[in-house]
Amino acid sequence: MNRINRNKTASVPWPVLYLLEFSGGLSFSALGSVIPDMNGVFGTSSSVTATLPGAQFFGGSAALVLLGFILSRVKPKSMLLCAGLLMGFSSLLIALIRSYSLALVLVFFLLGTAMSTLFALPGVITTRSGGEGARRMNIVYSFMSAGVVCSPMVSGIILARGGHYPLLFLFVSAVAFSSAALAFLLPFPPIDLGGGFSPSIMKRLMHAYRGFMAVVLLMGLFYMGAEAVPNNWIPAYLSETFDITGFRPGFVLAGFWAAITAGRHLCAAVLGFWNKPRALLMILTAGGSACLLAVPFLRSSIQVEFAFIISGLFFSGMIPIIFSFYENLPPDLAGTMFLLVLTVGMIGASLMGKGIGVIADGAGFSAAILLGVPLLLAILGLTLLLPRFFRTQ
Repeated sequence: MNRINRNKTASVPWPVLYLLEFSGGLSFSALGSVIPDMNGVFGTSSSVTATLPGAQFFGGSAALVLLGFILSRVKPKSMLLCAGLLMGFSSLLIALIRSYSLALVLVFFLLGTAMSTLFALPGVITTRSGGEGARRMNIVYSFMSAGVVCSPMVSGIILARGGHYPLLFLFVSAVAFSSAALAFLLPFPPIDLGGGFSPSIMKRLMHAYRGFMAVVLLMGLFYMGAEAVPNNWIPAYLSETFDITGFRPGFVLAGFWAAITAGRHLCAAVLGFWNKPRALLMILTAGGSACLLAVPFLRSSIQVEFAFIISGLFFSGMIPIIFSFYENLPPDLAGTMFLLVLTVGMIGASLMGKGIGVIADGAGFSAAILLGVPLLLAILGLTLLLPRFFRTQ
C-alpha cells in the first residue's frame, strides 16, 4: 500500500497544480486592486462596483456546492481543465467589457466559480494522493499566496504607467490558459476524491457533530467576510481617503498578503512549541480587530498603510487554525468539512463585498472599514464556545 501511495504521489503532475493555484491567487486579489480604476473608467460609485466582488464570491460558493456533489463522479483532470479554461475565458471577457453591465456581473460570477475550484480541488487531490501530504499542501498553497501577492503588484505597475484594469485581466487570462494547457497535456493518476456532499456523509456529520459543525462553519463565514474588507477595499480606501493612486495602493495590498504569507509560517512555528491553537486564534482575532479599528482614526497615510499590512500578520493564522479544528474527524468527514467551510466562507465574502460599498457611499469608508471588527470579535466568541461541542486545545 505504501508503494502504491508513493507511486501515485509521484505521478501527480505537481507543476500543473502549482500553476493552477497561482492562477486562482491572481484572480482572488485582482479585482480589489483595480476597483478605484474601474470606478473611474465606468463612472460608477463604490456601491455599484461592489456588486462585482459580491458576484465573484457568490460564484465561488455555487462552484463549491456543485463540486461537493460531483466530486466522486468526475475525473480530477476534467474539473481542473474546465476551471482553467473558464478562468481564462472569463478574465478575457472582463478585459473586453469596457462598461458596467449585467454581463460584467455575470462574468465575475463565472470567474468566481473557476477561482474556488482552483482553490479547493488541488487541496483535495493533495490530501488524497498519499505521501508527504502536509509538505505538499504547504507547497501547493504557497503558489496561491504568490498569486495573491503578484496581482496587486502587476496592477500597480500597469496603473502607474497610465494603463487600466483590462491589462491586468489579460495577464490573468494568459496565466490561466497556460495552466489549462498543461492540465490538458499531462496525465493525472486515478484518485478517489471522497464522497463530498453525499447524503450518507452529510447525515453522519449532522448526527454526530451538529454543534461543532455549526460553530466551525460560522467561523469560516465570519473569517472570509472580515478578510474581504482589506482584500477588496485597501486600494479604494487609500484612493478615497488620501487620494493615493498608481503603484502605491497595489503595493500596500501586496504587503497585506505578503504579511499573511509570512504570518502563516510564524504561526506554524509558534504552534510547534506552544500547541494552543484556540488561544492563538483568540490572540489573532483580537489583534486583527485592533488594527481595523485603528484605521479610521489614523490621520497619516503611512500609519494607515502600516496598520493594513500589520493586520495581515493577524489574519494569517486564522483560517489554518479553523481548518485544524476538524483534523480529528474521520478522514471522509474532514474532507467534506473542508469544502463546507470554504463554501460558507465565500458567502461571507460575497455579502461583505457588497456591504462595504453600500456603507462607503452612504457613510464613508471610515465607517465601512469597521465592518470587519464585529466579525473578528464573533470568531473570538465562537472560539470560547467551541469546547462545548468538541475536544480541542
